[in-house]
Amino acid sequence: MTLQSKFLLAIATAMIAVLSLGVWLLERDGQKQRDGLLERETQVVLGFARSSLHSIHNSLQPTEEGVKIDLISRDELKKFAQSNRDTSLRQPTPSPLNASQTPTLFEAGLIQTFQDDPSLTELKGFFRDGKEEVYYFALPNYAQGRCLSCHGTPQQLSLEAVSRLDLQKGQGWQAGQLIGATVITIPIQGALKTTADGQRFILLTFAAIFLSLAVLAQFFFQSIIGQRLKRSGQLMLEIAQRPDTNKRFTQSGPDEVGQMEKAFNQVVDAFQETQRALHSRLQQLVEEEDRFRSLANSASDGFISADEDQTILSWNQGASDIFGYKEQEVLGQSIRCLIPERYLSAHQQGFVRILSEGRNSMDRKPKEAMAIHKLGHEIPIEVSLSSWTTGGRRHFSAIVRDTTERERAKEKSQRELLSRIALNTMLEVGLKSISLKGKLERILQVTLAVHWLSIQFKGCIFLMNEKSGQLVMAAQHGLDEATQNLCQTVPVGRCICGHVAASRQTVFAKAMDSRHDITFEGQEPHGHYCVPIMHEARLLGVLNFYLQPGHDSNPEEERFIKTVAHTLAGVIDREYAARRLRQLSQATEESPASLVITSPQGVIEYVNKKCCTVTGYSKEELVGKTPGILKSGELPDGVYRDLWTTILAGKEWRGELHNRKKNGELYWEDVAISAVRNRGGEITHFLAVKEDITQRKELEDALGNLLSTLDHRVAERTEELNAKIEELGQTRNELIESEKMASLGRLVAGFAHEINTPIGVAVAGSSQIEEAINCLERLVAQDEVEEEKILHIMDIIREASVLTLNNLRRAGSLVASFKRTSVNQSTDEARLFDMLETSQDVIRSLHNALKKTRIKVRLICSEPIKIFGNPGILDQLLTNLIMNSIIHGFKDGSLEGEIIITINKVGSRLDLNFRDTGVGMEESVRRQIFEPFYTTHRSHGGSGLGLYLCYNLVTSKLNGTITCGSSKAGGVEFHISFPIGDKIV
Repeated sequence: MTLQSKFLLAIATAMIAVLSLGVWLLERDGQKQRDGLLERETQVVLGFARSSLHSIHNSLQPTEEGVKIDLISRDELKKFAQSNRDTSLRQPTPSPLNASQTPTLFEAGLIQTFQDDPSLTELKGFFRDGKEEVYYFALPNYAQGRCLSCHGTPQQLSLEAVSRLDLQKGQGWQAGQLIGATVITIPIQGALKTTADGQRFILLTFAAIFLSLAVLAQFFFQSIIGQRLKRSGQLMLEIAQRPDTNKRFTQSGPDEVGQMEKAFNQVVDAFQETQRALHSRLQQLVEEEDRFRSLANSASDGFISADEDQTILSWNQGASDIFGYKEQEVLGQSIRCLIPERYLSAHQQGFVRILSEGRNSMDRKPKEAMAIHKLGHEIPIEVSLSSWTTGGRRHFSAIVRDTTERERAKEKSQRELLSRIALNTMLEVGLKSISLKGKLERILQVTLAVHWLSIQFKGCIFLMNEKSGQLVMAAQHGLDEATQNLCQTVPVGRCICGHVAASRQTVFAKAMDSRHDITFEGQEPHGHYCVPIMHEARLLGVLNFYLQPGHDSNPEEERFIKTVAHTLAGVIDREYAARRLRQLSQATEESPASLVITSPQGVIEYVNKKCCTVTGYSKEELVGKTPGILKSGELPDGVYRDLWTTILAGKEWRGELHNRKKNGELYWEDVAISAVRNRGGEITHFLAVKEDITQRKELEDALGNLLSTLDHRVAERTEELNAKIEELGQTRNELIESEKMASLGRLVAGFAHEINTPIGVAVAGSSQIEEAINCLERLVAQDEVEEEKILHIMDIIREASVLTLNNLRRAGSLVASFKRTSVNQSTDEARLFDMLETSQDVIRSLHNALKKTRIKVRLICSEPIKIFGNPGILDQLLTNLIMNSIIHGFKDGSLEGEIIITINKVGSRLDLNFRDTGVGMEESVRRQIFEPFYTTHRSHGGSGLGLYLCYNLVTSKLNGTITCGSSKAGGVEFHISFPIGDKIV
């Protein structure tokens, strides 16, 4: 649109606006004139009507019976109608004496309105009579006393009047009764015709004047401004098409057009300068982009950017190395091609949330995630995200790092920890006083429970029977009945286990191949890890695990299973050695040995037959004497002084004595002397067990080497077992500390989630206070201070302050609770603590986990109980028990129920009863609930260490007991009891 057109459009718009204003003013003036005219005519007609009624009333006198009355209003109305042809005056009544007083439908409505509301004194307005609009004005008419002579009740009239007026039908009136209305109607068109004609003339005059002004303005604009603007526009267009031209406006006047031409010259000069600067800057940007691309491509991490439509915009060489895609393959593609399908929904929800919350919602901390490689396999990555806005659109950049090696190292560390715990548990089982079969079964279960092993949950242990030369199944788990029957004994060299026994080498089978000699119909396909159990060069048995068919050999799994076999070898060899020791002890007890009992002073009180046989003395000759009677004099006195010093101190003395028989023959005795005490701990006798070792002495040299070797082996094995026991204790402490840190981690996560809301509300309140203060400062600076505004701002500040204070108090309470709980779980210091308060802190720390469930926690403590001890142990116990109930008792919180914790003091002990109303547990599960690595939740990541740690904390740290049983109300019940003695306050 040209400037001239815009000018004309502006003039036309102004004219229309002015004309519209004139029409509105004329309409408003016409309305006032119409209202005034109608009011004046109404008052004239109303005055006539009232004077007519007054004349009628004054002329009415009580009449005699049978006298006819002519109302003078008829003549008056006729005269009025002749002089006012456009105005109608009627007095309709519901009981007319003549047809002219019969009301129309509209008039009947007015009379009915006066009847419904006696307080009305008049009605006026407009209505449409056919096509014509009519103004109406109505007054109510009421019967007066003088009217009743003709229109009264039947009792006041003669029979002739009654007959004439038909008053028997209810047409009699009473004083004050509404008898009709006076209605004035005036047609609007006739009354206002003169006014409308005047308005139309004024409007046409205005239109003519404005049209003349428009034509005149167009002429001046075209002659003075239009031609100059046209020439300027042509030159501007030419310069715009060629910005580098040297053409400029050379003659510019002092008016606005001239100033515009000068400004255009300056703009062109500035544009050319800016163009040169932009070209130089563009060159710099190209160089910087090349440097950035070189830097990005040299980095090992991946650099990826995308827009808010998730379209990939940039891609470096590091990203290609991680994902396998080349840059040209992914540019313009959606970032979703790098995300595994199972995470797409969560990714989309998070992306939408980030877009809606804005840039400040981005958390730039590295996050671990899973991505998909071009070849289709998943890879673990670490991603750092950031965003920026350009051109009104959000853009995102990501620094991606492949954490495959780190995850492998982490998994390896976890596997090593679990392997060490499993091996230590096996050593602990090996030290228990149970049968060898029980030990083997428990060790087999512990091995199968190591979840990182890719083996089926079944296997067996064979022991080598050296007499029969066969392998005998000593323990199994998960094998079907047919396999147990067929493999109860396996000859050496037959089937895979027999090949292992024959070769004494580990055998791996990926599937059932030709080496599987023992098969049966319906046998499920499987593979094997089969390892010999060796002690030094001796075959003790074979360890056999079942694999899924097609499973590839894993060197790490094979090393661990060999370590298990080596541990089994130590347990089995120790059991065999213990059996040999028991046999040797029994043989020693049954073999002949001298027995001597003396008083504390060394007087012989009893000797057995063997002693008499060896010494040649009779019992009577020895009783009452001292053992000195048998001295040969060959031993130094220091030996006997050491003997008496040892046994008088209550210790056992062992040694060899060179004695002399009654016949003078010398002999050697192996002697063990120990004290016999009474209940008071006093020494009442000495017992000496002696064996004639004269012949053995002759063989001492031959047996010396053998005994030395045996002593060395026993000492070595004892040292190894002590080291394993020490390692087990250290591992248990590490496990407890790890569980403490995990619990503290859950506490911190829950605390961060809980404190986020009050802190956020307090920040919002502070922001509102700051905004209100800034508003108040602006009002003061602008000198616009008003009392109402100040009071409003003060109300805002007061409400925000109260909101901020309340939420900060809540946050302070949460911080105090967190501080107590975190200090409890992170320190081993003993201190005085309140049982109820500590328990409540633990429950509050688990609020984030509990609020996602339908579980209620009730804490019952009948009296205040304060204990001097380590509150962290109680925190760890309650945390593990509550989380165990959520996961196992209530199916990860999907069930509704209740957890009841009851704390009581019973004498010098504290009883803590923990009960839930969950699904409960089977008896077979309850019997093994405190054993390490035993869990029914392994497929969901359970380790089987939670209740095992609870058991160790109660028994080793609190010197108490913990039992598990079924609850009468359903679920499970744990009862913990430990001594507190005089530590209670």
